[in-house]
Parts: sequence; structure tokens; C-alpha cells
Amino acid sequence: NANPNSMKITIKEFLTKTGDKQKILVLGDMLELGKDSVIEHENLFNEINIGEIKKIFLVGEQMRCLYKKYINTNKIIFYDTLDKLELDLKKIIYSEKNLAILFKSSNSIGFHKTVKNLVKS
Repeated sequence: NANPNSMKITIKEFLTKTGDKQKILVLGDMLELGKDSVIEHENLFNEINIGEIKKIFLVGEQMRCLYKKYINTNKIIFYDTLDKLELDLKKIIYSEKNLAILFKSSNSIGFHKTVKNLVKS
């Protein structure tokens, strides 16, 4: 599941532990944050060194806030739904080598289904 602290810690650990791999973040909404939701999603901007990342895929209405902070880079892609995300991830997985991919969101976003489909294919 995801909350601001778990998201920040997981991203930091992922960036530290994956060494020279090409890093991809797949981040979805952190739900049930109430009135702090926008600021908590925007605050993730400070946790991500864009120079260390190959691509960031953002999913969900709350992640749109984070996407807007990165509007001037082609490393970030925003999705309203998981269908197109899954197709784009398959393309990258099949065409690139030495990847490390982090999926993190609230459970109800449905990344577990996406990962299951990617593993099957």
C-alpha cells in the first residue's frame, strides 16, 4: 500500500539499491489522504532525482499534480488508466536491457493486476 512516508522511503531505497540499472518508476495515487492529498503528491517531486531515472509513469488523478511539476521533461508520462500503461511497459521491457522497475501505489489502483499481466507475457 502507499502513504507519503512509505512512498518516499521506497523510492529512496529503490534508487540506492538498483545501482547502474536503468530505473523506471511506476507510481500511482496514494488514496485516502484527504485535504493533504495534492501537497503530499506534489512533495514527491523533492524525493526524485530525475537524472537517475530513465522513465517515470504516473497513474491516477492525484498523480496529475506531480506530473504537472515535471511538465518540461520527456521522462514523465501520465495515464488516466492502466490499459495504455501496460502496453507501454511491455514495449520498454521487451526492447531495453538492465531494467529495474518500481511499482508503488495504493492497492486499489490495481498495479498488482498490471504486474501479473506483465509477468505472464
